[in-house]
Amino acid sequence: LSVAQNVAKIGSTEYATLQEAANKATAGQTVTLINDVDLTTGSNLEVHKWLNIVLDMNGHSIKGANADYKNILVKGKLTLKDSKENSTGKIYSEDPYKTGVDKALIYVDDNGEFVMESGHINTVLPNSVDNGQFAIGSFGNCTVTINGGTIEGGYSAITGYGDPNDNTTITINGGTLICPMDY
Repeated sequence: LSVAQNVAKIGSTEYATLQEAANKATAGQTVTLINDVDLTTGSNLEVHKWLNIVLDMNGHSIKGANADYKNILVKGKLTLKDSKENSTGKIYSEDPYKTGVDKALIYVDDNGEFVMESGHINTVLPNSVDNGQFAIGSFGNCTVTINGGTIEGGYSAITGYGDPNDNTTITINGGTLICPMDY
């Protein structure tokens, strides 16, 4: 018999799911992980247009997949950090690329804003040539800012379509971006 554990908190109030905590956060409030999260068995994390939250990994991990409803979708503002010493928290995927299903692990769209202060995002799998994945996808009129942390992308660390009708802004002020492929 397994007992369900809460996975996130705001202040001292704990929540069963990361989505529930995000939905309860007020503008600029910090959602702190208190356990590891597996988005592949439940539902994704959607940072809705009206949300502006800080996600503190607190040394914990979020397992996702590069598919709808198994990733992190940012349409509001999400700031990622890891307050744990040595930034041991990680957002990662273990699923190989699937044509027609694929999304970025963190998908920023529709005027969304993603800011990475610290932490680790990793989508590198064995044999990245065939099984690589996309770490951060930037689409629509979105903003992606990398100030710190490490992003390892199997196919690319940060990707976008480059559509001339979009007003995508990607700013890299610091951090480390790694990609074993040539993208």
